[in-house]
Amino acid sequence: MSLPQTLGDALNSQDTTKADELFAAGAAVVIKLPSPLSRIECSGKRLLLSYSEFFRPGFHLDTPKGIEVVGNRVRWSAVVRADALHDMGIDGVEVASEASLRGGRIETLRLAPVLRDKLKNALQLYLLRNKTVAERTEIVIELKKSSTRLQLPQFCGMRAVLKGLDMQAIDKNLTFADLRGAYLTDARLQNVDLYGATLSRADLGNANLHGAILRQAELRDAVLQEAELGNSKLTGANFGKANLVDANLKGTRLLGCNLHLAYFLGVQLDATLLHSEQFSEEATQQVLPMRAPAIGEEHQAKFGEETRRKRAQLYGEAKNAYLGLKKNFDDLGDFDGLSWAYRKERRMETAEAYHAALSYFGRLLGLDNRLPPITRKRGVFIWATVKNLNRFAINKIVEAVCDYGEGLWRVIATLVVVMTTFTLIYAVIGGQLRDDNFLGVFCGSQAIRDLPRLGLFSLMGMTARDTGALEEHSDLIKLLADSELVQFLAAIETITAIALAGLLGFVVGNRVRRS
Repeated sequence: MSLPQTLGDALNSQDTTKADELFAAGAAVVIKLPSPLSRIECSGKRLLLSYSEFFRPGFHLDTPKGIEVVGNRVRWSAVVRADALHDMGIDGVEVASEASLRGGRIETLRLAPVLRDKLKNALQLYLLRNKTVAERTEIVIELKKSSTRLQLPQFCGMRAVLKGLDMQAIDKNLTFADLRGAYLTDARLQNVDLYGATLSRADLGNANLHGAILRQAELRDAVLQEAELGNSKLTGANFGKANLVDANLKGTRLLGCNLHLAYFLGVQLDATLLHSEQFSEEATQQVLPMRAPAIGEEHQAKFGEETRRKRAQLYGEAKNAYLGLKKNFDDLGDFDGLSWAYRKERRMETAEAYHAALSYFGRLLGLDNRLPPITRKRGVFIWATVKNLNRFAINKIVEAVCDYGEGLWRVIATLVVVMTTFTLIYAVIGGQLRDDNFLGVFCGSQAIRDLPRLGLFSLMGMTARDTGALEEHSDLIKLLADSELVQFLAAIETITAIALAGLLGFVVGNRVRRS
């Protein structure tokens, strides 16, 4: 098997056996293009080669000396810019001055010898997944020596395998490295300088980044589950949609970081500096379905295609994540952040109860075909449904009345609504007692005088004041005061007003204590 066939087949099939043969060979790297060209254009000093597979969209050959076609041969003096290779730092290098053209197919392109070792080393990290940690580290060191920055992005649908990479005892300068989509699980990157590095979609699960410099790093959609980030420098890093579940962020400063839709369940925080605004869409340039400050668990629960049972679980995880953030804001003395996290926690608890109730009810009725039907212990599921619905209803009422103890104006608005509601009730009852029609108090000749007096009567009922003076000036008020039904309603209004007044004092006390 020739070397060109080995390389082309190895990249297409990701066959490690063929790759072994390739890297054991000592000849120059020759790339065989496996697909016919879909377009060949020659215009002035530029040759454009495009095809449907392999390096998409193709090679762009800038030809300052022009192109010469002789028979079935193409001659040029060119500088290659292959999109896939360019991402790996293989760019601006002269290629062979001659290639064969047969039936619309460029068969081979020969890379200059200066890039042979670099390409071979890089491809080993994509194709040979059985390399040891020491071998991977050695390859990365060699690549770092041949370039100003390390470039190992996702390549031809493959991701660089850097599992267990150990850079702590060698060159720690990986500034502006391109490691998009790389597997870096269990990597040891303590105190490594990754300033401005691109690590989007990279898997850094259980990696040790203690003391690392990640300022201005791109970590969108990265997996940092159980990663050690203690005392690392993170200012300006982009953690949008990153998975930070169970990560250690003690001793870090997250100011200036984008945390919109990052997963925060179980994150270890110890008075970590951050603001609630960093979880909002304003921290990123992308337009997303959820613009308000939120974490990934909440976003997935709201917009993900999940079962009711899974949604309830996700809302529970979001509740616990907001609980951790609430404690951190409390340690910081950030009362605005504390209030935001607390209200979010309670809303997640409400949503969890709602979806849990629907999940139990659906299983009772056999509506979810993905779960087995309930044949035993139906009483347990009925009780769970009722319990969760009760919790949902109570939480919704508390949210509407006082926003879980954080909404001062909601309590005041509720007091106004209570007084207005009882005023209208008294007006209807008064019209009936005075032998008016149903809306006599509202449209009768005395409506202008009766309605304000009814409002005052309702307000005095809220404060349990004696209405004797008001009865002397209005027959309608006297009729209402003598009615047993109205007396009963007035007692209910008084109790409701006392409860709301106590709640108002509680909310005001919270505001004063946090000011």
